[in-house]
Amino acid sequence: SIAYGALTAWAPHYLWVIIGWVAASAIYALTYRGRPAATGERTWPLFQRISQLVFDNVFVPYFELEIIRDTPKPFEVGGDHKYIFGYHPHGIIPIACQWTSLTSKWSEKFPGLQPAVLVSTIVHNVPIMRDVAQWNGSFEVTRFGFLNALSSRGSVLLVPGGQEEMIGSRSDSHDVPIVTSHRGFIRLALTSGAKLVPVYAFGETQTFDNVYVPASWQRWCVRMFRANLICYPYGMAPMLPRPHKFTLAVGRPISVPKLQQEPSEEQLAYFHHKYFTALRSLFNKYQQRAGRGEDVLVFTPALPQPPKFPRGISAPPDLFGMKKDRKQTRNDNGKPTFEGHQASHQEVSIEGKINSEKEEEKKKCQGNLKSGKESKNKGKASGAPKLSEFLLVMLMCVGIFGSALQLKLLGW
Repeated sequence: SIAYGALTAWAPHYLWVIIGWVAASAIYALTYRGRPAATGERTWPLFQRISQLVFDNVFVPYFELEIIRDTPKPFEVGGDHKYIFGYHPHGIIPIACQWTSLTSKWSEKFPGLQPAVLVSTIVHNVPIMRDVAQWNGSFEVTRFGFLNALSSRGSVLLVPGGQEEMIGSRSDSHDVPIVTSHRGFIRLALTSGAKLVPVYAFGETQTFDNVYVPASWQRWCVRMFRANLICYPYGMAPMLPRPHKFTLAVGRPISVPKLQQEPSEEQLAYFHHKYFTALRSLFNKYQQRAGRGEDVLVFTPALPQPPKFPRGISAPPDLFGMKKDRKQTRNDNGKPTFEGHQASHQEVSIEGKINSEKEEEKKKCQGNLKSGKESKNKGKASGAPKLSEFLLVMLMCVGIFGSALQLKLLGW
């Protein structure tokens, strides 16, 4: 539209328009320097306040947004408290995850807690779309972007199901696909000590549908381009979502230990199962209230049998007598043990454990802050944008301009 308008306004002096367009594209490409998608350097607080006004006055009433917090009190913020919010389901476009945390309703339920939204890398490469996302504080969903966002913002929100869930999403089906094969966010939770928080958006799959294309074609695009390029969403109209009620249920934080080393498969399996079990419980608890009583979660792949508590780590606090269904006994030495766990993990001094964890967490926090600053400075020191990024922007801009020029030359 911009290219076509410029050609119309300056016709027939197309040469000057071409020169201006190429120059503007080259200048715009400089906004890629320093990897802002991973460092968050382009976050614009004023734009966020303007976005909040739009979301509160347009999006919230349009979708009749309701936010449910499954805890009696708000989450603790600041200090060592970090959270990884997992948003489900993906739907065709997970629109609610991109704006609900910027609304006043979210601020009322979670004061002082505004997670950085992690979105696909392809979004951070498309002009205008990337600008809106980055100005609103979004990061790319890469390991580097994930850790930077968690270090600087204290919490992140991502869609673990990814685009595989998009392929199976249909508004006329009560079967809601939930992909459980991704474990990267569980791994990062264990290495950072951040709490896992399941989030379910009732109504997400009713807002959009995708044009019918064989699923095999879409999966091929995801494998080749890491994005489903065969995506033409429609609701009330193309790219206009249906005004369906949104009920966002935010579950209880799941405490995880902070490991010194990379987590083992046994450790990943345990907390992976614990997370998705909590997600199912959250869904079952609020689906009637949200008016989605007929919906059924379809886990792909299905969850296996509950794994045993993994070796090599101490049980998180909720396993030390805080749950009523955990029976406490004493072994021959008089030390507390809990049924269902091996003695090597049971014979723990609670008071000593808490004190040691506090000292260890303090040291780790200082180390994370230092590494976060170093990685940010490293991003700044990268200078001009990478050649591949520069060429990508130029090719997109030239392609857009070429299409508009052809339309003008054809007399449109």
